[in-house]
Amino acid sequence: MIWTFWPQFSRHVRVGYLPRAKVKKPDASSAAPGGGTQMPSAQATILCPGPADQIAHLLRDLNFLAGAIPHVTAVERVSDTVANWTIVTKVGFVSRTSVFRGEVLPGDADTVRFRAVAPEATVEGSVKLAPRGPSETELNVVLEMHGQGALRAIIDNLVQRQLPADVQSFAAAIRRQLTDRAGPAAPGAPTTSAPADYGR
Repeated sequence: MIWTFWPQFSRHVRVGYLPRAKVKKPDASSAAPGGGTQMPSAQATILCPGPADQIAHLLRDLNFLAGAIPHVTAVERVSDTVANWTIVTKVGFVSRTSVFRGEVLPGDADTVRFRAVAPEATVEGSVKLAPRGPSETELNVVLEMHGQGALRAIIDNLVQRQLPADVQSFAAAIRRQLTDRAGPAAPGAPTTSAPADYGR
């Protein structure tokens, strides 16, 4: 997501099952809002512990979302649906700080949508939730991104190469947070035990 235009962040950890992300290149015949071509997108599917409604509640929490984004050093909450995310990254000996305005967008009960905007880039994401039993939920994560301003050409070029890895990293970080909240199962506990409480 937000980290796609820093070349050094191409490493990611596969957690649970994370099939190879699919990347969709922009179609010159498809216009994006505000003109131009459609944003490149990539998607990954992952199985997470917890019921769908409680996971959706967490995904609409901007602090929880920030926890899935590498290099976030500060979260300034503006409202229940808007926050400023400070991202600090280092390429070689050079550090770069950017502030993205993150916003949770209106969506269906089974889909969480969000947007993050900075002078150099816009990122849009969605997470569609599908229950897979009483204590597991499948998440389909989609990220779209395009550069803007003076860095647009550089960012768009990096997005094409790194977006598939980034969407997998983002999905893995979501699963890791949910798994940490669920906690380890007690020895001998049945696999059909009641799910942990993910509410705030």
